Amino acid sequence: MSPIPTPDQGQHDVDLHPDAVAGAAWMVRADLFAELRGFDPDGVDGTGHLEFCQRARAAGAAVAVVPSAVARRVGVPDSVRHPPTWCGQCSDYVA
Repeated sequence: MSPIPTPDQGQHDVDLHPDAVAGAAWMVRADLFAELRGFDPDGVDGTGHLEFCQRARAAGAAVAVVPSAVARRVGVPDSVRHPPTWCGQCSDYVA
């Protein structure tokens, strides 16, 4: 069954500033990720991104949804996972 098509009315074209964002496709500055010591290893499975967003906001960082942003995964198969220490060695952002 295909979804019912809806016309693009621009309803998703504006930047938003929610309390937290889902972790499926997000970016955070590598220095902020390091400063906040990444995800809480004792956190509840599947909620690390929510808890991280709370700590980031408490530290004065902005949490935003930017529809014009594009996230691409290049050259790394889904089965490969990197330890938190890898994040930021190749870029100024952790995605």
